[in-house]
Amino acid sequence: MKKLIAIFFIILPFVSKGVNYSIGDTLYVVAINGLTIRSKANLKGEKIGVLKTYDKVCIIDTSNFEIQHDTIFGFRGNWVKIHTTEGLTGYVFDAFLSTLPPARSLLENGKTVPPSSFEYSQWLPVLLRQYAIDNFTQTGCMFEWSNRVDGTSAHEMRIQNFREGHVLIEHQYWEGTSTELSLKNVRISEVYYLIHQFLKDAPEEIFILNDHYLKNPKSYRVEGRCAGEFIGLGCGIEVYKDSENAYSIKFNFPCC
Repeated sequence: MKKLIAIFFIILPFVSKGVNYSIGDTLYVVAINGLTIRSKANLKGEKIGVLKTYDKVCIIDTSNFEIQHDTIFGFRGNWVKIHTTEGLTGYVFDAFLSTLPPARSLLENGKTVPPSSFEYSQWLPVLLRQYAIDNFTQTGCMFEWSNRVDGTSAHEMRIQNFREGHVLIEHQYWEGTSTELSLKNVRISEVYYLIHQFLKDAPEEIFILNDHYLKNPKSYRVEGRCAGEFIGLGCGIEVYKDSENAYSIKFNFPCC
């Protein structure tokens, strides 16, 4: 076990503190119902326009960071000045912007939404793996690890590093599988909206999200603290806080 812990210290990247974007960066709008641009850096500012989900904006000023922090919908953030591709300039709340490329749901990947939680649960780990492979740059070889009991593998892992600092871990258990994506230098709001993008077409009758656990992850596993549950199957989504600005998303297929 000590050897395994040492391996993870080598594989998992160092995480720096601070804001994860700078002036000149392009970010994505992730607010589910669109994002209002305002004339001032607060909710009282006049509405200039509304951005659609996944619109891109360019950061042009972050000077407001030192004087004001707000909390909106449970997310602490800053008002940042942006410029849009349509030529609008104004302020938006940065908890509704993301540095991460948008994720595609099952329907957006050209698949049919299954009618049962069992069938749907098989797809989430696949979507998370594909998202990582499609959007990040692989570096080095995939590392494989296996914990064998009486000659049989009880837990296998395949670990892939990415140049951006993220890590993809594919788990294989005696019963079930899971895919885990450790994201470096991100905010919890970015993780929250990324998960919502994957689940855009998930039927309520087969899947339930726990918003509180999703917004407030722990650094360790807590029994019953599941961020998303497949009805009749078990926990489908776990979220962990790896450090101050690094989080892990784990999509489970909780069956054999």
